Amino acid sequence: MTDGLLTNAYYATRLYELTLGTKPAVLDRVPVDAWLGEPLNANAMFQGRYSAAGQEVVNPNQAPWHLDAGPAWQAFFNGFEWLRDFRAVGGTVARQRARELTQSWLLANPRWSATVWRPDVLGRRVAAWIHHSDFLLNGGKAEFIAPFLLSLGRQVRHLRRVAGKGPSGHGKLAAIVGLNVAAIAIGGAARWRDQAQRLLEHEIAHQVLADGGHVERSPSVHFTVLRDLIGLRLALAEARIEPSAAIAAAIERMTPMLRFFRHGDGALALFNGGGEEAASAVDATLARAESRGRPPVSAHASGFERLAAGRTTLILDAGAPPAAPYDAAAHAGCLSFEMSIGSDRLIVNCGAPLAPESPWAEPLRATAAHTTVVLADTNALDLRPGSGVRRRPKAIAATRRDGDDGTQTVEARHDGYAANFGVEHHRRLTLHRTGDRVTAEDRLVASPGHPASATAVAPFVARFHLHPDVRASLQQDRRAVILRLARGTGWVFEAENGDLAIEESIYLGRGQPRRTSQIVMSGTVAAGAGFSWSLARVGD
Repeated sequence: MTDGLLTNAYYATRLYELTLGTKPAVLDRVPVDAWLGEPLNANAMFQGRYSAAGQEVVNPNQAPWHLDAGPAWQAFFNGFEWLRDFRAVGGTVARQRARELTQSWLLANPRWSATVWRPDVLGRRVAAWIHHSDFLLNGGKAEFIAPFLLSLGRQVRHLRRVAGKGPSGHGKLAAIVGLNVAAIAIGGAARWRDQAQRLLEHEIAHQVLADGGHVERSPSVHFTVLRDLIGLRLALAEARIEPSAAIAAAIERMTPMLRFFRHGDGALALFNGGGEEAASAVDATLARAESRGRPPVSAHASGFERLAAGRTTLILDAGAPPAAPYDAAAHAGCLSFEMSIGSDRLIVNCGAPLAPESPWAEPLRATAAHTTVVLADTNALDLRPGSGVRRRPKAIAATRRDGDDGTQTVEARHDGYAANFGVEHHRRLTLHRTGDRVTAEDRLVASPGHPASATAVAPFVARFHLHPDVRASLQQDRRAVILRLARGTGWVFEAENGDLAIEESIYLGRGQPRRTSQIVMSGTVAAGAGFSWSLARVGD
């Protein structure tokens, strides 16, 4: 039995329950929630329609914690961030329904349980209860208020013990942010407020990279962490507590990187398990961040490159997967890219389901689910099933040249195929001045220590996944594909060598599977040789 299992077994005992005490929380202040809720979500919950993690459960007669729809679904509802949706509705009826659901939770969860009291879920619930305590408690009866404050006090005491010990990554930071919100609001917390702040500063130092990117290399995770830090900064300002320099610096660095990850539609690129996120939420986050920093063109620490000209945006993953323990959601998308034209997405990665336990999760981590080159149907990374990376590239790098003629060129390489095939994948992308043309070459180069072969290497497949709104038509010579974007713009994909085909694909940019297509370029090439392709606008 591992230490974690032993600890959890102890948390579930009556003895541990006694250590949490019977002293209710005393709220000296109620920091406002930085983010507006969505009334439509509350209206759905009024009707017993509970949507989270990509699935909806309809049961008007049950609260969500009495339903079993998977760990990610349960984590969302037990995190209570949906309280802001009821607050957005406002009025007595919404307040009463939110109170009823909370009271139901109190009855269903008198003691510790693994998912409900997981550090990240606990941190989000503590913060949400505090932010919306006035909404819940005003006009409430003693039989609700007393158990609510008692439970809040017990949860905060447990959070103090586990916030810095949870699984590494953005969930750990969420737990620590929740602890800091509690330290602001709860009477008598001044004695451990410094401890909470030190935990936060330590985690920021480990999770926010020098260029402002998040260590997990997921635009969605980056977005979530930035929102958490902005919300905490607002709570500190309301309490007239000066935010630490670490919080201010992290927000200042992360904001330009959030802009970096945006496509022309205002939503985010899909890398390492991330989803699009709502453009309106990204707008609100940038407004609250109060930072005017421009997005970088090269994010070396994070391992991404951005090319933008005219109405075209191209974002390339040219970095190594996160090191353990931050690699839980890492995808094998080495040298994959996405491309948008104005508010139309053209080239995409397949994305990821909202629930890690989804049957789609593992297939969509594969290299084939990304717009990049695949050798012999093999992943560029040795992914650990379910979570993490067993073997990562030893060499992955990118260089950039911006020409006097307005062209932007990135050359990148990775050696994820060296162990199996003795070659590196090199990719060169050039975006031309007007943004109406992309020229590119992919090459397979003998890896140092592996002698170049005079014969053809394993068959290659270059995949170009298309957004579901794009219509593709393969030309008779199988050397070109005509692409029609949602708003009517036409583009042509051409291959100088290699056979082209159009195959089925899938897109989960918003969490739900949507059928789409992909251009597949296939052939064989000797080590040291390459294959070229281009994308060019052909008119409306």
